[in-house]
Amino acid sequence: MIEANDIFVGCIDLVIGFAVALLVFLVTRLLIAKAKPGIFQAVITALGLPAVLYVLVATVYITISGHFFELIPFEAMYFAAICILIGTWAAHRLATRLVNVFMCSANENMKKFCPLVLFIAKILIWMIGLFMILGALAIDITPLLAGAGVAGIAVALAAQDIIGNIFSGFMLNADMPFNEGDWVSVSGN
Repeated sequence: MIEANDIFVGCIDLVIGFAVALLVFLVTRLLIAKAKPGIFQAVITALGLPAVLYVLVATVYITISGHFFELIPFEAMYFAAICILIGTWAAHRLATRLVNVFMCSANENMKKFCPLVLFIAKILIWMIGLFMILGALAIDITPLLAGAGVAGIAVALAAQDIIGNIFSGFMLNADMPFNEGDWVSVSGN
């Protein structure tokens, strides 16, 4: 049975947690406004909102597990999965901001690869996050990893020539051996 004291203390916990989240939000906004454009501003911009969300989720979890567990049973593995999801989202935002700062503002050759690097980084981050969430929820990911490995080998063997041509195109694009207006001879023509 939940007592009146538990409800009162739980409400105080929620108010304190929301106040801390608001404080974190205001501090990140202040740091973003005062920072010069660059790495520091990109990091604060990327991690500010996930930090606020993490504080809010932690506040709700602490309140529920400490005072209302009889009313709302909430297992720690679900909290861990939510925290991993927030961390994956934060890593996604951070990678996007850093690639934009370093690659997309660089020379013309690097700008061409910016969308590709962003796409690959997002896929890798979310795949790792998904596997971590499944692991936190005690779901066996071994068959998924084995199936992904077999599928990857099958696709790589089937598309060997296509993948080779794509990488050759990337290398030509990165090295830029030709300029606009150059005459190129292919197979003697």
